[in-house]
Amino acid sequence: MSADIVVLGFKALSAMQQVKQARATSKQMQIQAEMQEVQADRKAIQNEQAANELMRQRRQQNSMLIANAAAGGVDPFSGSALTIKVENDTNFGKDYRNLLRDAFAVKRAGQFQASVTRQAAATTKQTGYFQAANSIGEGIYAYHQLQPLKYPELKGVE
Repeated sequence: MSADIVVLGFKALSAMQQVKQARATSKQMQIQAEMQEVQADRKAIQNEQAANELMRQRRQQNSMLIANAAAGGVDPFSGSALTIKVENDTNFGKDYRNLLRDAFAVKRAGQFQASVTRQAAATTKQTGYFQAANSIGEGIYAYHQLQPLKYPELKGVE
């Protein structure tokens, strides 16, 4: 087997390995993107659960406020009891809104990061194909370089 065929064969083998590696790396990146989305969803759910727990606590606090005011002979729906309830509700509303806003932001950030990772995966795969094509081109070039020069026969010249 001549050296030119061996070089061409190695370049073809190299090209196949480059494509295989690019595909494997791309697949890993796709899985990573899915994990990023899952983690973002998980964090968003945790924020939503915290918001729900905050709502439960607010209801409990307001119920205790109303019960204590009524037990003390005070109108629970006016005066200082109402002022405290309104203050509780205002603070709750701000905290609840912030938790839900954070949940949305975390989810969007996770989706964005996953999108970036997916784009990088596609680029990695494409780069692998370009590298493979380059290896094939180098092999063909080397093959032609190693071929002996063939001169045309000149007829009628002696």
